Amino acid sequence: MTTKKFTVKFRCFLVCQSSTRKVLLPNTINYFKLVNYCKQKFNINADTMISLSYRVGSEVVDVNDDDDVECFVSDFSNVIDEVPTLSITLHATNTYSSCKSADFDLNEPFIPDESSQTNHDQFFSNMPPPPHAPEIILQNNHRCNLENRVPCSIKLGDKFKDKDECMPSIGKKAIIEGFEYYVVKSCKKMYSVRCSIPGCRWNIYTRKFKSSNHFKVTSLHPIHTCNLTQLLPNHRNASNVIIGHMIVDKLRDNRRVYTGKDIKKDFNIDWKIDISYHRAWTGKTYALKFLHGSHEESFAVLPKYFYNLKMANPGTVTHIDTDSEGRFKMCFVGFGVSIRSFLNYMRPLIKIDVAHLKGRYLGTNLLAVGMDANNQIIPLATGVAQGETVESWSWFLGKLKECIGDRNDLAIISDRHFAITIACKTVFPRAFHGYCCRHLMMNCNLKSRKHKALFWKTCKAYLVSDFDSAIAEIRSFKPDAYRKLEEAGFDKWSRAYCPAKRYNYLTSNSAESINALTKNSATWVVRGIRHGKIYQVRDSRSVHTVNLTDGECSCRKWQLSGLPCGHVCAVARFSGMSNCNHWAKGWFSQTTMKRTYQQLVNPLKEPWETPDEVEVVLPPAIVKRQPGRPKENQHIRSQGEEPRIVRCSRCGVAGHYRDACREPLPSENVRRTSTTNNEPEGFEEMDYEQDDASMDDVMECSQYTSSTPYNESFMGDMMDLSTHSPSQDYYYPQFND
Repeated sequence: MTTKKFTVKFRCFLVCQSSTRKVLLPNTINYFKLVNYCKQKFNINADTMISLSYRVGSEVVDVNDDDDVECFVSDFSNVIDEVPTLSITLHATNTYSSCKSADFDLNEPFIPDESSQTNHDQFFSNMPPPPHAPEIILQNNHRCNLENRVPCSIKLGDKFKDKDECMPSIGKKAIIEGFEYYVVKSCKKMYSVRCSIPGCRWNIYTRKFKSSNHFKVTSLHPIHTCNLTQLLPNHRNASNVIIGHMIVDKLRDNRRVYTGKDIKKDFNIDWKIDISYHRAWTGKTYALKFLHGSHEESFAVLPKYFYNLKMANPGTVTHIDTDSEGRFKMCFVGFGVSIRSFLNYMRPLIKIDVAHLKGRYLGTNLLAVGMDANNQIIPLATGVAQGETVESWSWFLGKLKECIGDRNDLAIISDRHFAITIACKTVFPRAFHGYCCRHLMMNCNLKSRKHKALFWKTCKAYLVSDFDSAIAEIRSFKPDAYRKLEEAGFDKWSRAYCPAKRYNYLTSNSAESINALTKNSATWVVRGIRHGKIYQVRDSRSVHTVNLTDGECSCRKWQLSGLPCGHVCAVARFSGMSNCNHWAKGWFSQTTMKRTYQQLVNPLKEPWETPDEVEVVLPPAIVKRQPGRPKENQHIRSQGEEPRIVRCSRCGVAGHYRDACREPLPSENVRRTSTTNNEPEGFEEMDYEQDDASMDDVMECSQYTSSTPYNESFMGDMMDLSTHSPSQDYYYPQFND
């Protein structure tokens, strides 16, 4: 028994190109009837192929057969508050030309053996006529990406804050809309432009307000009467400033690395414009200037920033050092929250390093950090100096000493720079100064995995015997590396020879698991030498002595790391203790770890407060040459290319530039004489008192440009110069401006 399906109509939108129809479709319709109905509704040719689709949420569903139509009907036929939309897409069909039927036997040869005019006529009479040529469709390719862009509209009466805002706005409009313009007039009171195509009426005129710096669009012809279909790969208005305004939004995210190569690629894809790498990089510089301000503005606002930083974060220490002219030399910032955590809850370990800054004024960023119980970095102080010198490091560490004081158990870790070594001895004479093992490994040029593993084994060895065996292997296969390690001093980087506490900073996680150490020491033999104070522990390899009173073990792990070693765990088990956490240093406890981060660094309030007396800080003078070998930008010559001769414009000698010239200046031996009537116009007679004038000097003066008027008498005199003696008078051209 079959159930009869009642016919019910439901509302639906049919959309074809830019036309929309609201229709009632029966729920019993099939695919064939739906296609014919759509063609009839929009007067579509019967031979034209169409495709149907509809949207469910964010997904597009195609309708290709009766099952798809049934799904469409079931989804929307019972929905009352929503009207579905069925999209219709047209597809072009190939039109084949009509031809006559060929009446010939396929078994016979198509072309007779004997060629004749009659056979040619019979052969070509059976050929179909040539097909129709396809229609040429012109597309505006350079506007293929513009539909997704927000148009840069400028209307009559629009106002700009100043001329610097008005000019880039017009330039952005030209790049987005794909045309070029030239400047008609540009001054302090007016800025006007016209389309670069002759005869085009597009123009914009802006004028300045009398009472302010605002500019206003006073005249505008927004419609181009020229053809905008041509591509402009070398856009004349794509200047550095306009490129900067075009990419400024992409640089607001500090996490994004937007290189010059990326800028070139984006301009080529989005606007079909080719720009050089230098222009892209300069445009990025302008964009960063628009976002963060110029270098000069940053130096000027530095005292105000430091003042508000101290107001928002009590305990923060700031200093600015300037020269006699008020130019910037160095600055220091010690964060109050970090300094309090370092003094109360962190191990007395400081790591200092530098980062070389880029930009116009260069400089060096000095940084001092501490480490919590889990070896997480906490910045203590930072500063900027003009270079990594003894003066800068001594000044920076001196300001840091004012914040944290001088401690006997302080350890400072850094690289082997001589300035840091001298500054540490001067400022912190009682502190231990050790070298960073990673920097040392890079200096020794250890690249293979085997050599690196052996180096770290040497660094992490607690016992002198283990260290000596490992360093002997390095000496056997890498004598140069051993020599550098020995020159650095074993006591500066190794645990075995370290005279003070380095606090085991080499490990990736200082909070080593005591439970793992307890598991390894379960089978070790413990013998009490002095009850409750000194014990002797025999492990699988050797015998070690544990002194609970002094907190030391002969394996040196306990005193260097601050955590109980396996031998201490064995003593705790032997004594019947449940754990040995009380023998760990205080900064490894959970309570201390939480207190390290209980305070926060507060952001600055807006607007900033201005102190009564603001120090004026000027940018540093760019006079100091940066350390290191300068970059060589040598040009690789092509085959057969002759080298370009460099000649000094000061002394005329080849081989150097004017800036590097060390030759003495020539004496003033040229005097002017009166001109005669036979001399050409625009030239004066010179009298040389020297007797060593060469013919090269004379012939060099005879070079004439095409713009110079020809004078027959003068040229005749110049042709006879070879017959004159060096003591005779010569004519030297004096070109009038």
